[in-house]
Amino acid sequence: MAIDPFTQREFIPKRKNQKFESKENRIAFNNEKALEFRKRNKDTISPITQNIKIIERIMFEKTQKLIHKKYLEGMGFSFKHFTSIHNIDGKNHFQISNYAIIPKEKNYISIELITQ
Repeated sequence: MAIDPFTQREFIPKRKNQKFESKENRIAFNNEKALEFRKRNKDTISPITQNIKIIERIMFEKTQKLIHKKYLEGMGFSFKHFTSIHNIDGKNHFQISNYAIIPKEKNYISIELITQ
């Protein structure tokens, strides 16, 4: 006998590694966990997702683009949220998805596709 983690009901597994009574219970359980994760992390996930969408819109089929910081801010880009740090020529730069965000002179930003 085993206990389904979603329904807490006892069931007889058909396989020795079966944890859920049905695939519907497994899907519902995992969807519930994913929703809880998104709710707990919405203050981080939402701005990062927004930043990725903005960068992808700007960079459509381009590998590099120079753009003013105010333009990005006007689109809703958050300079507080990034996915990682990327090192280029010994200097660390913020990274969104697979794009480096490189500050330039006069409030311009170079957005560059990371191909490594």
